[in-house]
Amino acid sequence: MTTAAAPPIARFALAVTIAAGALLATATLFFALWLISDVFAPEWIVEAPVASPLDVVPRTAGTAGESDAYAYGTALISSYAALIVPRALTAVAMGLNFAVVLASLTMLIVLAIRMRTERSFTRAATIGIVVLGVLSAAASVLAPWFTQLATATTVTELGYPTSGDAAPAGEWVVPPEFTVQDTNWPLLFLGILFLLTAALLARARRLQRDTEGLV
Repeated sequence: MTTAAAPPIARFALAVTIAAGALLATATLFFALWLISDVFAPEWIVEAPVASPLDVVPRTAGTAGESDAYAYGTALISSYAALIVPRALTAVAMGLNFAVVLASLTMLIVLAIRMRTERSFTRAATIGIVVLGVLSAAASVLAPWFTQLATATTVTELGYPTSGDAAPAGEWVVPPEFTVQDTNWPLLFLGILFLLTAALLARARRLQRDTEGLV
């Protein structure tokens, strides 16, 4: 099935939409690569809570690799060590968030192209919304989880004490742990909404085919 021919002004608006979407997608991809590449810069910095006895000012130090920590209730840990795993986890977490934006722009461009070429876009829209829903739901959980895990892995790899028993000076770092509260709830709800919308579109397509078959 093809759509009705679009008037010239509508075709121009679609062309502008395609160009704007492509420009935004390119800018988003450039910005994402720029920020992710910064993750692999020589200096790596994470922030983690510090625990200590009530009468002791936190002064924590690692036992493996050169690093500095400045404690103000939390420790700002700076290191030039390789730390491949925490850097990779952070890069993936950032990439997931940008993937949602890029998928949205890609779907916009594809739908605008199909409309401008007078082709049916219902199936493409359904697939695109499913992809957006899955990506949004995955990013809402995995991005904060990987971010927390990157900090915890950094603390472990640099040899910082993580309990009072392992802290001879009386201070230790408390590596963060992912909990349900850390989920990006707005993004998760958006993902669920996308999936429900895709299910409704798929149902609507089946009803349309059944109706056309009766005519």
